[in-house]
Amino acid sequence: MRIQLKILVLIFVIVLITGGVALFISRNISMNTVKEEISNHLVSTAQSRTHHVRTILDSQRETVQILSSASNMYVTLVEQGFGGMSRAAFQPLTGGLIRGLAQSNTQVRSITYLYKGTVEYSWPDENLAGSDFSQSEAFIRGYEAFVVGEPDAIIGTIPPLGKEAIGNEPLFTIAAPVKAGEAFDGVLVVQYSMEELYRITTDVTGLGKTGEVYIVDQNGYMLTPSRFLGREAVLAQKVALPPIAQNTSPDPTTEDWETVSTTNYMGEKVFGVYSFLPEFGWTVVVEKNASEAYAPVSSLTQTMLYSLLAILGLGILASIVISRALSRPILRLHRGVEEIMNGNWNFDVSTSAKDEIGELSRAFSKMTANLKKSHEELKKYSESLEIKVAERTKELAAANEELSKEIAERKQAQESLARSESYFRSLIENAPDMILVLNQDGTLRYVSPSVTRLHGKSMESAIGKSAFDWIHPDDLPKVVGIFENAINKPGHTTALNLRARASDGSWRYIELVGQNLLHDPAVQGIVINYRDVTERKLAEEALQKAHDELEIRVKERTAELAETNRELEAEIAERQKAEEQIRASLKEKEVLLKEIHHRVKNNLQVISSLLNLQAANITDPQTLAMFKESQNRVKSMALIHEKLYQSQDLAKLNFGEYIRNLANHLFRTYSAKSSGIELAIEVPDVSLDLDSAVPCGLIINELLTNALKYAFPVGVGARSPSGEKPHVEVRFTAEGGQYTLMVSDNGIGLPEKLDPRNTDSLGMQLVFTLSDQLGGTVEIGRSSGTTFKITFSAPGSRKGAKA
Repeated sequence: MRIQLKILVLIFVIVLITGGVALFISRNISMNTVKEEISNHLVSTAQSRTHHVRTILDSQRETVQILSSASNMYVTLVEQGFGGMSRAAFQPLTGGLIRGLAQSNTQVRSITYLYKGTVEYSWPDENLAGSDFSQSEAFIRGYEAFVVGEPDAIIGTIPPLGKEAIGNEPLFTIAAPVKAGEAFDGVLVVQYSMEELYRITTDVTGLGKTGEVYIVDQNGYMLTPSRFLGREAVLAQKVALPPIAQNTSPDPTTEDWETVSTTNYMGEKVFGVYSFLPEFGWTVVVEKNASEAYAPVSSLTQTMLYSLLAILGLGILASIVISRALSRPILRLHRGVEEIMNGNWNFDVSTSAKDEIGELSRAFSKMTANLKKSHEELKKYSESLEIKVAERTKELAAANEELSKEIAERKQAQESLARSESYFRSLIENAPDMILVLNQDGTLRYVSPSVTRLHGKSMESAIGKSAFDWIHPDDLPKVVGIFENAINKPGHTTALNLRARASDGSWRYIELVGQNLLHDPAVQGIVINYRDVTERKLAEEALQKAHDELEIRVKERTAELAETNRELEAEIAERQKAEEQIRASLKEKEVLLKEIHHRVKNNLQVISSLLNLQAANITDPQTLAMFKESQNRVKSMALIHEKLYQSQDLAKLNFGEYIRNLANHLFRTYSAKSSGIELAIEVPDVSLDLDSAVPCGLIINELLTNALKYAFPVGVGARSPSGEKPHVEVRFTAEGGQYTLMVSDNGIGLPEKLDPRNTDSLGMQLVFTLSDQLGGTVEIGRSSGTTFKITFSAPGSRKGAKA
């Protein structure tokens, strides 16, 4: 780049940077100033509108509290019976008070008094009287205010009571508790129109074209109209407030109000101030569009840009003039340099100028004179240098002699290296493994002495021969293919097994590893390392033979096992067929046994019916009682057979269910429940076989019958001798093959002189006889009534009967 252009660019850059920095600083100062003014204006607007909103809401709350206090007085007078007036007589007074409030305040839309959650009086919709609003938010919040001792509860925007009569305009609700003395009586609910709040928020005086004020509820929805969306935004437009606006309630008397930059509900960048009203859960929002706020800054920035462009233009003109004035002597100096480069040492570039360029040109002329003088001195030095070269030649001759001595020393080192090579060659040649080096055509170039142990040839006689002559004809094709493949792969290593001819003419198994080192200048051949593994191979063949014999034996044993398996499968099939026949036979027997139980039950039922028919013609009470007892005994046996043929297990029945059915049947037969006798049954689900169930069922029948007939002779509503309510209890337990049956009552008990074991009573005789049949024992308790405890064992563990 020419120096004139460099100067021009430098001046342009300086002017551009200076102007840009000035523009940037001015813009930032202007933006900060405008932002501070906007912030102050928005804060003052927010403080003013928040104060107006609070004033209106506090006025409405004060009115509701006055009305609530008056209601407290009326309700207290009613509860104290003032003037002998009833609550209904005071309702006109309450209604007059409510109507007076409604007529004095045009913002009131509805007033409702909820007595215990039920509408006692309502204006303007008096048809709501008697409606239940106990689950409404207004009643619940009013009751909560009573509990915590607050004068009222501000609910905010909720659907109004009597909405169909008022319309669908947004309302805010104040619920105040009413007390009768110190007790809770009800909730006074007053709903106000938000039109007065609308007038406060829709006044955009001083807010420009884009500023607006609106109120947001606790759920983020607009409560007042939007300047841009109108009244359609009320309770429909949701606003995402910035985090600083959430639960922030700045003190109007302090300076902690903060203006934030955010995005409004229309997606535009705005400045906003937010005032949270905690008692309502509302937020007063004052916002103004950032583009309108920064409009003066944009205008100022545009003016400064034009000024910067003008300054740049003047700077360019000035730089052209300055660069020409500076570059002219520099160009002359450049021409002088070219003349001197061409050998013109007499060219004068000095000027009479007093500036730095003039000083530079004069210094350059002085330098040229010095260079001319140095050139002459250099020429003289060159001549003296030739003399020095001759002297150095002699020194090189001496150095050549020293080099000859060094060559002799290197020859000695080579001889030492040869001895070392001989040493390592000896190690290789006496190694136990055999080593070959093959040419590319497979001929032998090197054979280690250990080869003669196997092949019996001297090293000299083997050199130049083909290594393939030693290989078994059957292995030769494979080896040749591997060899040809390895030739084309420098550095490739191959391992394989083959047979080679020994010196005695036999074939020996060898194991070899070959590596292609044809590309290695030091080797230029294929190196083969191999060893005789005949003994190992023979051992492996013997092992394989033994393995083959073992395989044959395994196959023979497998065939024998397969034959045995087929015989076993045939036997299993026969057994399965026999089992199916047995199951079919068992199924037939189960059906037959169920039929037998069914027929026995039917026959016993017939006997019971015959006894019932016979008893219908008997007038003697004692004889009739005997027939009734016999009928119950038959019923107890029939019930067992009924349970058996209904059960899945024909050998046993659920004895617990049987006892409950039998006891309930006897209670119905003797009308025990109508006599005030209670029945308590404590019986688990236990199974008994038929041999134990029949006698045990008859015993229960006899003992319950005796208790119901004789234990409580006084009559209906009577008490037991101990004063308790008459009751009969049946217990049956099973533990470790031992069964215990207990039947007790709290009646009059057995006569003191009566021996149940020696009595003419058929029932007692049956109890002891059947207990002996079960092989059990009978214990009788006489305290607090009568208790019979019968203990017996499972059929498999019975040792005999005990009395």
